[in-house]
Amino acid sequence: MSDAHGHPDHGDEYLEQLSTIGICGAFGAVAVALAVPALLNEDISTPSVLMIVLNQNFYGFVLAAGIVLLALTLVRALAICLEAGEHRNHVHGPDCGHDHDHSRSDGVYWRVVVLLFPVVLVVWGQPNQGFSNAWIDDQLVRGQTELGQVKSVTAKEGGRRFSFDELNAFANNADKRESEEGKTATVKGQIRTLGDKEATLYRLKMTCCAADTIPLKARIITETSLGGITDHVWVEVTGQLQFVHVPGSADYLPLLKTDVKNIKSVTTRGIQPE
Repeated sequence: MSDAHGHPDHGDEYLEQLSTIGICGAFGAVAVALAVPALLNEDISTPSVLMIVLNQNFYGFVLAAGIVLLALTLVRALAICLEAGEHRNHVHGPDCGHDHDHSRSDGVYWRVVVLLFPVVLVVWGQPNQGFSNAWIDDQLVRGQTELGQVKSVTAKEGGRRFSFDELNAFANNADKRESEEGKTATVKGQIRTLGDKEATLYRLKMTCCAADTIPLKARIITETSLGGITDHVWVEVTGQLQFVHVPGSADYLPLLKTDVKNIKSVTTRGIQPE
């Protein structure tokens, strides 16, 4: 007796599964390709794609996730190949006792196109630049007010390098303001001139991703003209640390009172994101 029921071709079914597996593998490969350059990059002025969109604390997780995806892709691909081999060797009797209704969504190929879109963007090299100077200027000006009176403070012994996180934390702590004010501080950041003898020193801080990036700011007051300083270049500033009250609020702003000769251009190699 001949086999009374048909056996549809399983090629489409396996193609659908392999397409999905391939997309997962592509995501894994992209994750690894994004994480490795970010982890190895030593120059903040030439950021890789991942450095533009994500905080450095998450680079390791991206790399680990990519490796796991690639491993799972390999395991699943091998399983599909073995399953296909077993199916080819399977002999069907008059009644196999199993269902052959292999329905397949006609939209699978559109799903592949949609899912591959972010992969194509990364391969294309997007995003390929960080925040524009115009955007940074807007953020620096937003909420900016005239400083209160900049008083003379007694110089204290001791000096060291400060990070912007430290400066902003000290500005909000009365005890720290009292203990640190008057010391010599050295700070690295980007500079934006505000006037002949005044400028903002800033660093962009990304807590999680690019959407939550904010500028951490300190003010620079100099004894002589800032003429010749290029906006947004990286500098190292050494000066007397003060904390100036911001009129109309309870906030204090870190301030470096210095001379132009103590504002030096620096290489960005080795500078880590805040």
